[in-house]
Amino acid sequence: MGIGRDIPTQFWSTAGKQPHNEQNEPFLVWLEAIAALSDSNLPLSMSVSYGDNEPGVDLTYANRVNVEFQKAGIRGTSIMFSSGDGGVAGGQSSSCTIFIPTFPASSPWVTSVGGTTGTKPEVCAKFSSGGFSNYFERPSYQDSAVKGYFASGASGMPSSSLYNATGAGIPDVSAQGENFDVIVNGFTEPVDGTSCSSPAFTGIIGLLNEARLAANKTSLGYLNQLIYKTAGPAGAFNDVTEGSNPGCGTQGFPATKGWDPVTGWGTPNYGKLKDIVMALP
Repeated sequence: MGIGRDIPTQFWSTAGKQPHNEQNEPFLVWLEAIAALSDSNLPLSMSVSYGDNEPGVDLTYANRVNVEFQKAGIRGTSIMFSSGDGGVAGGQSSSCTIFIPTFPASSPWVTSVGGTTGTKPEVCAKFSSGGFSNYFERPSYQDSAVKGYFASGASGMPSSSLYNATGAGIPDVSAQGENFDVIVNGFTEPVDGTSCSSPAFTGIIGLLNEARLAANKTSLGYLNQLIYKTAGPAGAFNDVTEGSNPGCGTQGFPATKGWDPVTGWGTPNYGKLKDIVMALP
């Protein structure tokens, strides 16, 4: 709300349980509630800070959720998800022997947001979850970016036996994720995590939608094709090239020039992004 100043904002809380694993989040219940809204009441951008380790989510359920993500995107809603706070260990697992992707951040039908910290240089936050899905194949729009990462020769690349190199890459983008002030019971305290990064990035998307609506254009909706085919290659994100996301007894993936499975394309440059989206129909 601080970044998307004066844009009408709602807080959604959805009760329910996920089939096959009652400890997981009720994403389908939430998405069906969105689907039932009229176009005039439909949120144009949403940020979600919750996620589950991908192996604990039933694949049939995940695919059903993906259908609803696609519907929302077509209707004009951009959906962002925090990538997670456990580095390559996903939901902060301490005993993993292979890297653990998170869902729904691993879905090709949402925009996953990793975390950064610092300035001059801005570096990846160590907790920023990222990697590759074991459920979903890499979408074609990611091909050039991901192949570029593997061909980069980045120092410290983890063993290919620890992850699925053909899976969808996580995250897509990133934003600052440390030292956000929140007020709890009247007291201000700093917090860290991609639960800060995702709403911060979503505030930028809210501003971009606001500019398009003022020009009698539609909202952006599903973002990933725009990010990978246009905005990323055009330098509309601040590239983050230092740091990694440790976990599972490794240093995780190293950040490097261009897209990487720690910070995605990097953090948003609002001015450049505005120029790009305002040039769209």
